[in-house]
Amino acid sequence: MLGDDLSTTKSELQAVKAEFSNSIVLVQTDMLSLKTTVKDMEQSLSTYSDDITVLQDKVDSLLATVAKLEDKCEDLEARSRRNNIRIIGIPEDNPCTTLAVSDLLKKAFNNDKDIIVDRSHRTLQPKPKPGERP
Repeated sequence: MLGDDLSTTKSELQAVKAEFSNSIVLVQTDMLSLKTTVKDMEQSLSTYSDDITVLQDKVDSLLATVAKLEDKCEDLEARSRRNNIRIIGIPEDNPCTTLAVSDLLKKAFNNDKDIIVDRSHRTLQPKPKPGERP
């Protein structure tokens, strides 16, 4: 009896051992598969991270370009809204042509208030010779 019990217990232990061995092999296979998956994911993450860095640099560059273009557009729009006039025949001997133009406009329009002139300048032509028309 004791021999039969030992024999039965031994065969049960061997069955449990074989079952554990099979389970360990399955766990090791799953672990290897997971390691491979994690390695692939890390590699993909590294690649995507590099791509994101490149794209972020491009976005920053494009944002800077857009900001410059917006400033340029705003400047051009502001310049197009200005009220520019051209007056011919004002002598250039006066060192402050802005005041001379302001006085001339004030007299021409019979205005009591001072007329504000932002700036005045000559055209981009050479200065006339003495006796020539300005």
